[in-house]
Amino acid sequence: MKIKIFKEDYRNLILLLIPVMICILVFLIKLPFEDSLVLKMNNVTLWNWFTNIFLHQNFTHIFMNMLIYFFAIISAYILTPRKDKNKFILIFYILIFLIPLLTVLLLIYFRNIGLFPSNLINSKGFSGITAGSLGILGFTISKRIYLEMKQKRSFNRLMFCSDYIFIPTLAIMVINISLLLAGLIGLAWLFIVGIFIIPILIRTKKKKEIVNIGPINIKPIIVPMIILFIGCLLMVPKNLVSNGSAINTPAHLFGYSIGFILSFIINYFFIKE
Repeated sequence: MKIKIFKEDYRNLILLLIPVMICILVFLIKLPFEDSLVLKMNNVTLWNWFTNIFLHQNFTHIFMNMLIYFFAIISAYILTPRKDKNKFILIFYILIFLIPLLTVLLLIYFRNIGLFPSNLINSKGFSGITAGSLGILGFTISKRIYLEMKQKRSFNRLMFCSDYIFIPTLAIMVINISLLLAGLIGLAWLFIVGIFIIPILIRTKKKKEIVNIGPINIKPIIVPMIILFIGCLLMVPKNLVSNGSAINTPAHLFGYSIGFILSFIINYFFIKE
């Protein structure tokens, strides 16, 4: 796929990579007040719910976060229609604040009702944002399929295209937590696909008509789909807690879900297409 780079693309790409630059600088400088930037679940402050995303445990931690984030967010930007690229940047910066905020609130809520260990004390790292960038990519792929269908635009059709990508990738991300849960999510996906496809097949058979939903050009989404699925596999949570700090926490699941769902909501209400 041939990609044309315009002047505004350079500016937008720099804006997308600013969070990465901040993470690298903070990692290299080793700030003396770094401890105050760590998210302490027993002492959430006005700032550490956000500042913790720029901190990392070690080189491997920051390298994996930055690598997945880079490929996911750049792929999503490239797939976005040109007229919406500036809106993509705006949506991204809204999400970079909302993802850690909502993730912290969910972590506190689920810990309070006993679903997460009470000793989940400290958290730091860009993992939630990285997972969120995968969520943004997932929705961008969904919308590309939606636009390629060349059908009458509708909320239900966009929802179906989104579910077609969101649910199976979510199943991948929970596979290490519970095979049963991953299987149930997979069955839910098949059920949703059936709800959409079966009525079309019945209606088509009765009316003896051919439903034209194509042709859909899948070439532009092949590489982004590979990045999405590999990214989801790499972000699979393995250990909830290690030495009092959250490692590969449910922030991955929350970040991915929040990134995808909020992208859907913002696009539907503010980008009329």
